[in-house]
Amino acid sequence: MKLGNKTYDSLAWIMVVAFLVSITVLINYTWGRYVYLLISILVFGVYILRGRGRIRVKLDACQGFGLAFALYAACSGLWAISAADSVTMSKTLLSMVLCYYSIYAYYRDYGKADDLMAAVKWGGIVSSIYAIQFYGLSNILVAGQAARTRLENSFANVNSLGLFAAVVIMLQCWQLLDGKGKKWEVLGCIPAVLVLSATQGRKAFLFAVLAVVMLLLLKNANQKKIINSIIAVFAGILVIAA
Repeated sequence: MKLGNKTYDSLAWIMVVAFLVSITVLINYTWGRYVYLLISILVFGVYILRGRGRIRVKLDACQGFGLAFALYAACSGLWAISAADSVTMSKTLLSMVLCYYSIYAYYRDYGKADDLMAAVKWGGIVSSIYAIQFYGLSNILVAGQAARTRLENSFANVNSLGLFAAVVIMLQCWQLLDGKGKKWEVLGCIPAVLVLSATQGRKAFLFAVLAVVMLLLLKNANQKKIINSIIAVFAGILVIAA
């Protein structure tokens, strides 16, 4: 049976969500790398089927910088205290470039940026829901209210969880302001906000606040006021950080 392009796009979208969830919740498991490697291969398979066997291999700036960074990490073993750590980091960076390339190639040739952003958002929502289920809702609420109580690094780094939750909030705000997505999807921000508050990550919280403020400014301010508004926001952040 011959599938339509929309079906391939839907399959790729679901796989991207699964990929993002897997690299978040399975990052500390040795076998987890095989899961997101398999998903990456499946995405590439959908890419081949979508193009009726046509494959366009092209290394753009994104892959170029990634490969250059991996090469630098490998070379740093010549002067690093632990050469083994440098080699491990270079292998990790190289695997990241390879795994992400299938997703990049698909959305470069066939997908839409809006669909990819939606996949990132839902990947963060599912990861946040998993975190709430893993730690327990009561522990999440306590960690969000008590300054000295913070989630431990269990299945994933809590700072990474907080940043992923902050990205969800930013993308949902962008979709609402731009009239994209469905309004009921804003409910997905509830688990993201809970996880963000429970992780107590300053960078993640600052990212979420700054992103929302910038989106509001870009949406409502005229071009002449945007620069002054941005300067004022950054000045306020520097004052608070100081």
